[in-house]
Amino acid sequence: MSRTALLIFLPFAICHLTFAMPSAFASAPGTTTGELLKIPVGARAVGMGEAYTAAADDASALEWNPAGLSYAQQNEASFMHSSLIEGVHYEHMAYMAPGDHYSWGASMGYLGFGDIAGYSDAVNGGTPVSLGNQTAYSYAMNGGFAGMLYDQLSVGMTGTILREDLAGESAGRSRPTWDRCTGLKRTPWAPTIGSGFPC
Repeated sequence: MSRTALLIFLPFAICHLTFAMPSAFASAPGTTTGELLKIPVGARAVGMGEAYTAAADDASALEWNPAGLSYAQQNEASFMHSSLIEGVHYEHMAYMAPGDHYSWGASMGYLGFGDIAGYSDAVNGGTPVSLGNQTAYSYAMNGGFAGMLYDQLSVGMTGTILREDLAGESAGRSRPTWDRCTGLKRTPWAPTIGSGFPC
């Protein structure tokens, strides 16, 4: 195996073998989870129709392709607010910083569902009792790093912690759900042309 192939394969092998255990610790059945992970992040990425894996080189690279962090030229922060339907809102903030031989970044996303009318279970065919307004929210915290393997190839990794809460009940109980992602980015011909492998 050549040195270049080893430099490409080794980071992915280490990342995936290190985290080769189940990444979700849900304690009860549910119908949906991680809705905030489906919301696209960054005006540039949204404007490109979410075709951003190969172009990711800003603070939103943690969500699209963490290898893009290694193309950071300066410290960068991004903030996003999105008002959705019926009081649902999404907030996101991210920061990335270049180092000497690597770059790192961190981000947090918050999805608030507003007030939801709560009712007790009907007992013996009775009428459910109103519990008043209940709250629900989800948040995800990401952290990652990336480095250049050589002039045109970078590799990156990010980890995510996800927590969801509905009326004081959390999907993960005392343990939030976590996940990891590795990415690769190559710019073979010019800085504006690239290819990438997403999370």
